Amino acid sequence: MAPQPKHHPEIVYWSLAKRISFRFIFCYLAFYLLPSPQLKGLLGFIPGSGAVSDAAANAWMKSLPWFATHIFHMAGPSVAAYTRSGTGDKPLDYVMHVVFLLIALTVALVWCVADSKRPNYVTLDAWLRLGIRFILIYWMLLFGINKVIPLQFVPPNLADLVTPIGMFNLRDLYWRLIGASPGYVSFMGCTELLAGILLFFKRTEILGALVTTGVLTNVVAVNYGYDVGVKLFSSHLLVMAIFLVVPELRSLADFFVFQRPAQILCTDPFASMPRFVRAGAVCAKVLLVGLFVIDTAKTDWKNYRRWQSFATETPVYGIYRVEGFILNGQEVQPLATDLSRWAHVVLQTPTTVVVQLMNETRLLYRAKYEVGSHTLALRAQLTNLNGRWRPTEEAKSGSFSYYQPDKDHLVFDGTLSGESLVVRLSRINHAEFPLVHDRFSWIHEPSQ
Repeated sequence: MAPQPKHHPEIVYWSLAKRISFRFIFCYLAFYLLPSPQLKGLLGFIPGSGAVSDAAANAWMKSLPWFATHIFHMAGPSVAAYTRSGTGDKPLDYVMHVVFLLIALTVALVWCVADSKRPNYVTLDAWLRLGIRFILIYWMLLFGINKVIPLQFVPPNLADLVTPIGMFNLRDLYWRLIGASPGYVSFMGCTELLAGILLFFKRTEILGALVTTGVLTNVVAVNYGYDVGVKLFSSHLLVMAIFLVVPELRSLADFFVFQRPAQILCTDPFASMPRFVRAGAVCAKVLLVGLFVIDTAKTDWKNYRRWQSFATETPVYGIYRVEGFILNGQEVQPLATDLSRWAHVVLQTPTTVVVQLMNETRLLYRAKYEVGSHTLALRAQLTNLNGRWRPTEEAKSGSFSYYQPDKDHLVFDGTLSGESLVVRLSRINHAEFPLVHDRFSWIHEPSQ
């Protein structure tokens, strides 16, 4: 162990364990705050930094398959190339975080040897906390806006209403459950907005970190309990929030548990800078966060209105039960063992058609309507079997003319994969489903 410097009363001396721990945590979180294939990092907040962020992300995307195959001896198509997707829990994402960990350990070890006599890292800690606050503010505000404008969790769609509950996987079941109550979704968004707003101000940083920790603890529990594919990401956000709280645990315990006077000392990295620099930093912070909030809210509201417009933009919108299915001139009976016969057809968006087969398998077709000529072109894209959407193995495409004998019936007449097909459909009134029309009530009658 290197000799410790003589103590001076005016200097804060950290323990050896605290200094070593900080070096590792700083290295790991600093790497995590840099651009990566899934996250733009702190650099993304700087105007004009898109090229640098993209270059860093592309470097990771090219190097991760090499790490997976040559260092960790992994094989298979999942590690052959990095593919961006909505989930951050792919095999190469785990590889990236292990690489983060190894690099952080190496850099921290070198740092311990090269800088063993420094008494503390108060200033560096303040800058790290500032960076973490910005990341948490960004995500709390983003998620909050996405829920206050109920876009992240939307009500169950028409296809969900005719899908047995047992066909949903855990994630989809949770998404439909939460989305069924827009009021609760907005409440969730308000808690996340509150966390982001409190983190924005230095005086309420610790209160914001406590609220953020509570919110993210629930998010992480949901992601693990319902197998939502952002476990790595949400877990790291929770660790960042806890990092902000941990140094103040003694003061918080004095105040909440022991009822003793407590004081939280928040270090500001701009405190020793000239007044104009501090003022400029505040203005830049307000400007960046304000523009982000306005742009996000504007985009989300536009997308929400777009989602609401599907009912008027989709020709013959609704859920339909298949009453007749004539394939190549022969009537096909509605047998559960027939994997080619349709059971329901759902027309919910202007660009997609969902077909439910007799065995509850769902097929998603890309659709193109020609309203003037009453024709519809279909191209199979996805298949949902046992709760998982997968690319359709068989390339099915077809073209139909459609007409309505009356407002409650619809007929498709055309070809699908070279076979002639006539489908007679009967409309189901989706407004009568309890999941659609049940709403809040103060009084509940006893069950009969």
